[in-house]
Amino acid sequence: MSPDHGFNHVWLSDGNANFKDSGQLFDTQTSISIASGDIDQDGHTDVLVRNKRVSAIWRNDGKGVFCIVVHLRGLDSLHGALADLDGDGDLDIFVARIGPNGVLLNDSIQH
Repeated sequence: MSPDHGFNHVWLSDGNANFKDSGQLFDTQTSISIASGDIDQDGHTDVLVRNKRVSAIWRNDGKGVFCIVVHLRGLDSLHGALADLDGDGDLDIFVARIGPNGVLLNDSIQH
């Protein structure tokens, strides 16, 4: 689906290549980009979602339910990638945007 034609839904796998819409949305806006990884090191895949006005990190509770743990405001045209950029074992965010690019270092979000 094109980023201008609807919201991102959370689809859960049953482990046999079958997926079911959980009914949960990543925010109430159209998303521009997403990146996923275990940001809080709890063994569950979390998601960085970029919307038109604000970006957010959504934490997975391990049952496929996501909640926002932090809003990232003021990052115009953010396209983020997750990687351990400082070698400390947790995922950081590389920010590509209009203007200077940057890095947001993860200070170990606790679970």
